[in-house]
Amino acid sequence: MLPSHYGVPMKNLRLLAFTTGTLFLSSAFMLAACSDDTVVTPIDTDSGVDGGTDAKADTSTPDATDSGPDATADAGITLDNYITNVGEALCNAITRCCFGNPNVPDGGAVTGGTFGRAQCVKQQAHFGFEQTNFGAEDLTSGTFVLDQAKAQQCMQQAEAMQCDLSGASLRQIRSVCFEAISGTVAKDKACKADIECAPGSFCNPTDPSSLTNRAGTCQPLRGAGGNCGDVANTGDEDTDQQLAEYACSSRAAGDTGLHCDSFDFTAGPDGAYRARADWKCMAGVDNGQKCSSNVWCKTGICDTANDGICKDPLEILQNSCTAFVIPAP
Repeated sequence: MLPSHYGVPMKNLRLLAFTTGTLFLSSAFMLAACSDDTVVTPIDTDSGVDGGTDAKADTSTPDATDSGPDATADAGITLDNYITNVGEALCNAITRCCFGNPNVPDGGAVTGGTFGRAQCVKQQAHFGFEQTNFGAEDLTSGTFVLDQAKAQQCMQQAEAMQCDLSGASLRQIRSVCFEAISGTVAKDKACKADIECAPGSFCNPTDPSSLTNRAGTCQPLRGAGGNCGDVANTGDEDTDQQLAEYACSSRAAGDTGLHCDSFDFTAGPDGAYRARADWKCMAGVDNGQKCSSNVWCKTGICDTANDGICKDPLEILQNSCTAFVIPAP
């Protein structure tokens, strides 16, 4: 499933921050796209972030016969519990910044109602910090490596992040969390998702018009000035401009300092998409300039919850305060 910000008009973009995972949209959109009756099972508190500030990595050894997606070469954190632990860490950060308590339980009383922690953890786990977990649930053995040290750092830094977050801090956490999971599929080899491709490459789809089947081959990222408008042609420009970011930086991580410049903010009162041939991988913009996501900002953070301008610092977590609050009857 694609993130729910696909299909949302750019002029309505909201900060996805840590309620969704890649700072493109609000959690309200995400909940609409990913909601179901599934409840996230609480994680083993020995396996990572335990809801407090003293989380430790699980030092137990995975079953040697396990060849599924949670198998790792090293003893310790598995992919499955890592994904969920990141969700727990991000929800702890949200409740700390919003309600002054990092350990609000599911159904716990908060301002405006009760906290839906199960839904929060489910959503945060699925997307991770800045989409760092997106696609991880579909990984299979042999297509990725889980770095134990980076995984532990990601969980710890996500939970301890500043409520008034600086661009430098966001990039530090984002870098660590993206490095925790690395794809291993080489150039020209078949892929089902970008997360499978080795760093510096993306999954170039065989059928750019398909929204549900993005399978293709791993190809090198497009360099500065390279076209990023040909990798998605689903019939919806709002969807395509998000998918196009994957061609300019690894998993849309911003690691190259490039973004897909698909939208002209100066074209009329609401701006307009550029001609598809003019969608180019371009360097980030300065603070005070218009943006559509964090990867557009050179040093700051995109305030998509308000005016769509790069700023530094920014109160990101506070934008998520009502996202998982169930109003009192």
